[in-house]
Amino acid sequence: MSEAPHQPRLISEPESEYKITPEEQVRKDEYLDQLRQHLRDPEFRQTQGFPIGDDEAILELSDPPHYTACPNPFLPEIIEQWHKERVEIRNELGLPDDSEDSGNNYHREPFAADVSEGKNNPIYSGFSYHTKVPHKAIMHYIHHYTEPGDLVLDGFCGTGMTGVATQLCESENLTNGSRKAILVDLSPVATSIAYSYNLEFPIQEFIESAQLLIRKLRKKCLWLYEVDRTDLPGKQVIDYVIWSEVFHCPNCLEEYPFSQVGFDFDSKTPKDNFNCPECGVELGANDLVRSLDISGKTKEQPIRVKYRSKKRSNEMNFSSADLSIIEKVKMSSIPFNYPDNWMMGLENNDAGWGDMWRRGYHSGMRMVSDFFHKRTLWALAAALDYINNLQTSPSVKHLLRSVVINQSTSMTKMRRAYQGVLPLVLYIPKMQREVNVIAALEKKITRLRKILHHLPNQRNHIVSTQSSTKLSQIPDSSIDYIFIDPPFGSNIIYSEVNFIQETLLKIQTAQASEAIISRHQQKKLPEYQQLMTRCFQEFHRILKPGRWTTVEFHNSKNSVWNSIQESLQAAKFVVADVRVLDKQQGSFKQVSTTRAVKLDLVISLYKPTSEFEEIFSNVAGTEKGVWSFVSQHLAQLPIVVRKDSIIEVSAERQEFLLFDRMVAFHVQRGITIPTSAAEFYSGLRQRYIERDGMFFLPDQVPEYDNTRLNSKEVSQLVLFVTDEKSSIQWLRKFLEPSSGGHPQTHQEIQPKFMQQLQRARHEQLPELLEILEQNFLRNKQGRWYVPDPNKASDLEKIRNKSLLREFKQYLEGKKRLKQFRTEAVRVGFADAWQRRDFEIIVKVAERLPETVLQEDPDLLMYYDNASLRVD
Repeated sequence: MSEAPHQPRLISEPESEYKITPEEQVRKDEYLDQLRQHLRDPEFRQTQGFPIGDDEAILELSDPPHYTACPNPFLPEIIEQWHKERVEIRNELGLPDDSEDSGNNYHREPFAADVSEGKNNPIYSGFSYHTKVPHKAIMHYIHHYTEPGDLVLDGFCGTGMTGVATQLCESENLTNGSRKAILVDLSPVATSIAYSYNLEFPIQEFIESAQLLIRKLRKKCLWLYEVDRTDLPGKQVIDYVIWSEVFHCPNCLEEYPFSQVGFDFDSKTPKDNFNCPECGVELGANDLVRSLDISGKTKEQPIRVKYRSKKRSNEMNFSSADLSIIEKVKMSSIPFNYPDNWMMGLENNDAGWGDMWRRGYHSGMRMVSDFFHKRTLWALAAALDYINNLQTSPSVKHLLRSVVINQSTSMTKMRRAYQGVLPLVLYIPKMQREVNVIAALEKKITRLRKILHHLPNQRNHIVSTQSSTKLSQIPDSSIDYIFIDPPFGSNIIYSEVNFIQETLLKIQTAQASEAIISRHQQKKLPEYQQLMTRCFQEFHRILKPGRWTTVEFHNSKNSVWNSIQESLQAAKFVVADVRVLDKQQGSFKQVSTTRAVKLDLVISLYKPTSEFEEIFSNVAGTEKGVWSFVSQHLAQLPIVVRKDSIIEVSAERQEFLLFDRMVAFHVQRGITIPTSAAEFYSGLRQRYIERDGMFFLPDQVPEYDNTRLNSKEVSQLVLFVTDEKSSIQWLRKFLEPSSGGHPQTHQEIQPKFMQQLQRARHEQLPELLEILEQNFLRNKQGRWYVPDPNKASDLEKIRNKSLLREFKQYLEGKKRLKQFRTEAVRVGFADAWQRRDFEIIVKVAERLPETVLQEDPDLLMYYDNASLRVD
């Protein structure tokens, strides 16, 4: 008697409260018809980021008005309704009506507390994606910046965790009511998952439909995995098969599967070195040469098999009976539509189909179907076909389809034999695991069943598939808060990593709008920065005055970080706080410079109030305008940031960053800066109150002083010393008594200075003594100290004359500059900006190494803005 394979059970759940009424169904059908009419409009299809797919595919995936697999034309209607509901909620809570507010009645400091939320929450594990911020972490930001009923936007929503966070605010006891979420992403697979996390659906109906799907697959497709082995009783059901690519020895040309020579099955790891079984020559894994069949594909061979049995848990050698099933499938035609598209849509792709393509392990893999074993394609295609024909609600169909498509990546040839799929690449391993699709889907549905009651299951969201470079459906100043985790440089090529799943959806990402750095798409850093600037300009337009945006940043390249800073400033946002996430300690730390970005950053930005913009426009370019900006900026910064009993110094309140923010604010608006650095520092001390090297408004000081009395210490900032400017900052902090320093001799300073120095390769850094002589004073005892503001101004004038002389030499030269004094270029650019001689800035900038220009935020800011003003 055959042994029944071990299978997880799908346990029924209580009935969900949600049931669609006939009236609602009529309304849904009306929305679907309206969407169909929009899709016939050629102008609508010109919307930036419109995905690649025909009308029927888009209609099949969409569930209007709350989700469309294209730009959502119902956004204006729903936003208008949400604004009415928001007024009602505010009235109920006794909050003032701020619908016509210019931002003056709203005030929040940037969120500066530690957030420690892990990724083991059931919701987080529901659907996988390349990058995800835990929804509970986002909830802390939403609670801090918003009130119930507020509208929250995520312009790069990914799996929609921001939507989950906004909707669960009411039920998690962290906040006092849910918010509304607008979720936008360029990728159809991302928005599909985002909707799956946030849709409203009948739980019991989902469970019953899932059970029906599994029964259908068992009835029609189980034969794909059933084997009659002579050495085992009864039919066996395959759990998985281990495949090995075939290679040949470069010395004797003998062919054999990689598993025979290059893999240790005991440790489940590849071998570093081994001997050819035929000629005995010593080889490494990379010495072997792939053997190709007549079509140019790498040869494969099944090696081991594991059956679904409680008694037999070990792998067995592959048998002739197992092979006969593979041959039967090979000789049969798949009776369902399956993904047979060319990779990245390129029919002639022998030279490569994208940034992820590799000549070696992608040999002969030209089409999406090449990434699957045939019976996997068969079972996946059957599952999607059965879902389309299920007699169930659209929301349940959508959720089931998301389960299948989300799992499809782990069913490809990219799945390693004893590990999962390598993330963020389309890597094909030498040894692969072909899984039982039916069993894998059943297991996933069983796991998903456990989290269904954790999902929002509400309608407080709307999802749109489009580019954030143009959000024309969203009115000006209509959003209360923005949380984004955007793509950063070349970290992830989303359209390529998602291409297989999107092929199953029959809708692909519009790569032209994808904000990435890509060789294949011919996008370098400037193109990436332009796209990000357009996105941030849209975010600035739709955000209400005085409101906040939080940006999560994940990149290790200084050039990308600087391009993001420039994009933020070009969009007229003001940076109020930058924090480094210390993953080892699960906490945030401030840094006084973020030019050496090795960690994750959380950036807090605000849009100035309408009243301030009007005041500033009347005094722009004057000293009054400078201090008008500083006063409103100080009012936006956190007064005290404390962790346990230690106060953290706010980098944004220090003189150098206040000066940099003031300069950027002027430059991005094309305004001359009416004060020098030394005059600015002197003015700071005259107008504001200094504490621990930070500056405060008078009404902020009592709170800081009271907290300071009850704190053990003030933490020190991390400061990277890479060039002349950062050297001066470090020396001021090292010598200034208010920062904990004291006057010291050159001999005392030098060893400590050298320990901190990480000079850039291009930097022509003056000797320490020269830096001291040009920026500091020496007392009778030979100790260097920070000069008082009046004398500092005189020193700055003398120093700038010297630097401008050096800059003139760079200007008069004709060759590209390989090594130079960056501070001289900064001073030269600032001087040319003041004189509005933008051609000089562009001329010298184009002779600088491209990496230097990209990695220095000051130079990049002047160059970008000067370029806009040169005919």
